[in-house]
Amino acid sequence: MNALTTALLETGLVQFGEFATSAGFRPFQTSLEMIASYPDVLQLAASEAASRLPDTEFLLAAPDAVTLAVVVGMERKLPVVFSRGCGESPVYDLVGAYDIGHAAVLIAGASNEPEQLRQLAEGARRVGLGVHTVLVVVETAPVALPDSEVIALVRLPEVARRLADAGRLPAGQARAVAEWLPETGRNA
Repeated sequence: MNALTTALLETGLVQFGEFATSAGFRPFQTSLEMIASYPDVLQLAASEAASRLPDTEFLLAAPDAVTLAVVVGMERKLPVVFSRGCGESPVYDLVGAYDIGHAAVLIAGASNEPEQLRQLAEGARRVGLGVHTVLVVVETAPVALPDSEVIALVRLPEVARRLADAGRLPAGQARAVAEWLPETGRNA
C-alpha cells in the first residue's frame, strides 16, 4: 500500500467495521473532512492530488474536501470555489469568485454519496463552472458524470482486499466491503 493509504488508515480517516448511516449500515467509514487535523496526511493527499490534477482553471470543493482543495489550489495556483453543502441552489451553495465558461475539477474526500457529487457538478455547470474531472481521495462508490473523467487516489475495495490478503483485516470484512459496493467492479 502507498503512503497515503497507510496514513488514512493509521489516523482513522478511513475505518472498517459496522457503521450506522441514515440508509442503514455500511462496512466502512470515512472522515475526510477532518484531514486538516492531520497536516502530514493533508500534505500527502495534496501532493498526490496536485500531481494527478489535469489542466484546469478552477477547483470546486465538495464539503468534505475544502481544506484539501485550498492546499492543492495554493500549490497549483488555482482559485477554489467550495460547496457549503446546504442543498440550496448553486447560486447560494457555491462560495467563491467565478465566471461563466471556466473548466473545473471537482475535488471530493470520499465518494460515499455519488448522487450528491453528481448534483454538485451539475449545479456548478449551470452557473458556469464546467466540471470535466472528479478527483476523489477515497473511492467508496463509483462516480459517473457525463463527459467527466474520475480520478481516485485510493480505491476502498482494493484496500480492503489487500489488507485481508496481508492478514490485517478479517476476510469477512473485506467481503462485506466488496458486497456493499458490488457495482465498482473492483471487488475482493
